[in-house]
Amino acid sequence: ALRKPFTDACITRSHGRSFIITSKGYIGLAPLKTQVGDIVTVLEGGSVPFVLRGLDEDGYKFIGESYVHGIMEGEALLGKKTSDVQVFVLK
Repeated sequence: ALRKPFTDACITRSHGRSFIITSKGYIGLAPLKTQVGDIVTVLEGGSVPFVLRGLDEDGYKFIGESYVHGIMEGEALLGKKTSDVQVFVLK
């Protein structure tokens, strides 16, 4: 009897999303337009990971927000140093 509410919740929350596996082995959901080679990153001040796509010229295109199991509660930033920070110019 509990299966129906669970499946309804899964379908509702995954509408318009694709299942992804990152190069580091994390699994999650991202916008349908996400492609192999896109970057999943946590932006400063953000509370969820975002998907960015490198452009031929300098800069990145914002694709959208994502759910990535294991880095939703700030885990991605644990143990990071200033030298780990990368600047993304969004266009």
